[in-house]
Amino acid sequence: MILPVPIIKDPTIKLKAVYHQYIICVLTYSLSCLCELATEVFWLSCQLFLLVKERIYIEAIANSMRFLVIFLGLFCLPITAHNSMFILALPQIVHGVALLFLYLIFFRRRLSQSPLQSGELSLTCLSDLAPSLSDGFDAKSLHLCKEFYAQNVLKQFLTEGERYLISGLHLLSYSQQAIYDLVSNLASIPLRIIFTPMDESCHLVFSQSLMRGISPLNHDKERLRAVFRLYQVAMRASFLVSIVGVVFAQGYSKPFMILYTGIPEGVSLLRMLSVHVLVCGLNGPTEAFMHAAMSPKEIARFNWVMLGFSMLFLSLSIGLSRVIGFDGFVLANLVNIGARFWYALQYLREFIYKADRRGTENYLPDGNSVLLAMAPSKLLVIHLTIVLLVTTISQSVFCFHNKPCFLYHCGIIGVPSVLLTLFLLYREEKPLLQLLLRRRIN
Repeated sequence: MILPVPIIKDPTIKLKAVYHQYIICVLTYSLSCLCELATEVFWLSCQLFLLVKERIYIEAIANSMRFLVIFLGLFCLPITAHNSMFILALPQIVHGVALLFLYLIFFRRRLSQSPLQSGELSLTCLSDLAPSLSDGFDAKSLHLCKEFYAQNVLKQFLTEGERYLISGLHLLSYSQQAIYDLVSNLASIPLRIIFTPMDESCHLVFSQSLMRGISPLNHDKERLRAVFRLYQVAMRASFLVSIVGVVFAQGYSKPFMILYTGIPEGVSLLRMLSVHVLVCGLNGPTEAFMHAAMSPKEIARFNWVMLGFSMLFLSLSIGLSRVIGFDGFVLANLVNIGARFWYALQYLREFIYKADRRGTENYLPDGNSVLLAMAPSKLLVIHLTIVLLVTTISQSVFCFHNKPCFLYHCGIIGVPSVLLTLFLLYREEKPLLQLLLRRRIN
């Protein structure tokens, strides 16, 4: 079913041509979604049989092909209203089809060498991955899938809910929507490059090391130590990267937006999104642990909690956006992610308390507060505080009337601050950097 084309008020645009392009693009994205949906079983198989490196290579090749098609379209075709939609839509089909065929080729070659085995699961040929109703469904696994599906639907509303509200209720003007999308995409770059791979790695290790629905007292002690060690490293790395971004975002959001767009629009939004990135970076490993350790009953109970978070988020989004504009969506999302992080943190603390009841030593350095595991050194805290004050004052002095003095603010203040911050990070967090580098090499 094709959704109706959005109403276009610009009289210079021919509605027939736009309607035709709209239908083609919707069909294109639908076909791409079907191809990518067909690869989910291969993605899950790669996770189960620990073929993570191969999966990353396949996704990298498919993304590179999409980028190549976009590049060729932008530089080889004239940028017109007729071509612009197809330049963005056709690469999606290339990505989806390439991803599907790359997975098929890889699994065909891999299974021709030897079958895959992981515990009680085995994979001998491609037909094992095809849909089959002859053996029925495992009732327990099916119920767990339903709970996770409901949770993912709620997460979709929590992560993309503001976009549905913007489109459905017209809470922002078109110019405000453009600024919001631009700044949100810029702020999401650290999430995609740094935190998403880290969250996936944590999820993979936690799901392989923790036994779902089993009491912490019955878990293997060495495995739990390894899990909490990884959690501590992930949280500390996420916090250090994020807090540096928050500090420099306060003083350099305005000159960055002027350099990038020519106007100081969305400055407060970019500053708030830097804090949002910080909370998301901390929430990722914590929720990964919680999801790996929860029993089916706990997942069902958590779905109701997520429903409450969704209602709170949607209500705050509507109310705050009418008062302070697009900044209200970020504030609502901060409350939402903060509430999810608090809930996951309480679950983790309870898990640690139960695990420590058997008389072994504490799994985290302090034994009580999980948050202390990511606290930076005092010298780094003092340095970042000074940098925050200096860069903020420098911005207010040198950046005015849309004509920032980049030589002073960025060159004389910014570059030395960044270099000194990197030096202190290397000096104060050398064990953490060495551990991350060793894990990267392995």
